[in-house]
Amino acid sequence: MLDTQQLLYILPDLAYLAEFLPGKQPHTFTVASFKQFNGKLMNDGKLIYENLNKLIDRVQDKLGEAQLDVVLADDVFTNTMINIEKKTEAEVTEYLQDEVIPSLHIDLDSHQIETFILSEYKGVYKVQLATVQHSALAPLKLAFANKKIKLNKIFPLSWTLKSLISLEPSIAMVQMGKNLFMAKHYIGVDQPLTDSLDNLDRFVEAIKTLKGGEASMQTIYLLSDEAVETELTKKLAGIMPIQQLAETESGDAALPGYVDKAMTTAMRTIEIEEFEIPEFKLSAVKISAELEAKIKASAEDQSESEEAIVAEEIKIEDLPKPGETVVAKTVATAAASLALESQTAPVAAEVETLADTSDSDLESVATTTELESDLETQDELEDSTVAPKEVRAYQPVAATLASLESEEAELEDTKHDPYETAVEEPDPVDLAKFANNFNDQPQSTPKTVTTSPTMKKTNTLKNDDGTSNLLRILLIGFGSFAITVAIGVGIGFGVLKLSQPKTVEEPVVTQVEPEPTVEPTPTPVPEIERLDYTIRVVNATTKAGYAGQIAAILEEKEYQTVEAKNAVDSYEAGNYLLMAEENEALLQTISKDLELELTFVKDSTTEDPKGEFDAVVVLADN
Repeated sequence: MLDTQQLLYILPDLAYLAEFLPGKQPHTFTVASFKQFNGKLMNDGKLIYENLNKLIDRVQDKLGEAQLDVVLADDVFTNTMINIEKKTEAEVTEYLQDEVIPSLHIDLDSHQIETFILSEYKGVYKVQLATVQHSALAPLKLAFANKKIKLNKIFPLSWTLKSLISLEPSIAMVQMGKNLFMAKHYIGVDQPLTDSLDNLDRFVEAIKTLKGGEASMQTIYLLSDEAVETELTKKLAGIMPIQQLAETESGDAALPGYVDKAMTTAMRTIEIEEFEIPEFKLSAVKISAELEAKIKASAEDQSESEEAIVAEEIKIEDLPKPGETVVAKTVATAAASLALESQTAPVAAEVETLADTSDSDLESVATTTELESDLETQDELEDSTVAPKEVRAYQPVAATLASLESEEAELEDTKHDPYETAVEEPDPVDLAKFANNFNDQPQSTPKTVTTSPTMKKTNTLKNDDGTSNLLRILLIGFGSFAITVAIGVGIGFGVLKLSQPKTVEEPVVTQVEPEPTVEPTPTPVPEIERLDYTIRVVNATTKAGYAGQIAAILEEKEYQTVEAKNAVDSYEAGNYLLMAEENEALLQTISKDLELELTFVKDSTTEDPKGEFDAVVVLADN
């Protein structure tokens, strides 16, 4: 018998039933089988008994006698973190029991209460408080009553992600169905939010508020599809970085990658004992006879109006089916296609609605593959299904390639390669016609004439009486004489210049004595009595614990009171000292003590609304 574990997710618009196999590494798991039930299971954070009853019957039909854990949406619970200043853990426990819990008007008769210490720093304990009303879990207990299937533990959804989330202040968001689940994480869980994907702007505004109230918030850890990631990245640009934790998946995956990651992370978180998370028991739920009668009467009223229930339920076509990439033409076509693919898929999936119908077999878009199937039969199925899948996948590509090849062949018939085609010699140009054109032009217009090689040049013969030759000889003789005289004069002038003594005028240099540099006298830091001043230090950077480090330095300098907080407002890069009136002595003293350059700002009401401190140090220089 295979050692498997089951986990049932109950969410507002659907439920997931997953069966897990342990991995090769410790505390790792893989989803062996998976089924999705569509239907409205919660309304404004309250479980709907009538549809829960149908859901448990369906789960029992599938599993028979079995035990499983349940993960519920966060809005069923109350999760918050509080700070308690005490000396010991015993004092913290006593303070919780005597002061905190009674002040919330809750007790064990009305709620299941889980409290545990998350961390301690300088006598301040960070404590997690997680509660759930008995009345909120009453419909679930009644739905499991008298069933063969048993429920072990109940976990809040955001807590099951702890093994994947950093210990630094951060935000986790996970998509399941048509809803998004968000919570602030800082060792514990605080301020959970659940809403439809259509209201994504609500999550954006909530994240901006959380970041403004706690500047040390580091990262948004996201488990969602690509569309949600793209939209959040665009709307939160420059506010907080987003880290997608879901693995990349193929388009025909039976189970969305982000849901698979959330489920295997939940099994890991539950399995590792070091992760202290709230665990609620169904056996501890207290139901009065009056409450039980009210719940069952409400279910009967819903049963009498069956049409209203069916109308409220979500149809298969409206929900994101596991691995759906295109809209199916008909339910029957989608069922046949996915049933074929599920025979070879590593994870099989089922989807059905919770409405009573005789055609429920047709509404299931895939059948669950048994874990202990015959290997030879499975190989035969794989051989018979690979070819159709390949044809579907590559047929459009093959057609496109064939079209491109035909177009390429047509282009080959018409194009010419300039490197292979012979170049025809141009016809010889008859330049004589240009000469004829030149002769037709008026003689007053100057033209450049190009003589054709076919034209013959005719020499003109003239009579020569010898006079020109004599004149040429005389001119040559006179020119030679003039050049000789010029050269002689030039040489003589050059010799005279060289023979004269050189007189070099020396430049007069005036030496200027440098004036001595006067060293500025440092302004002495005025002495103040540090015990007379109270200081608050606020952190407006992303460095966790930075305000506490700076406050510790001021405490060593023996100021009267020093307190560290996160900044309420946002600031430009730099370090500031907020005071109601400027105190230069205090400004210089604190700057010297911290070795930081502080700038005075005349405003302290934002960070010190009650005026309890003389000055507020703002750390905003990352």
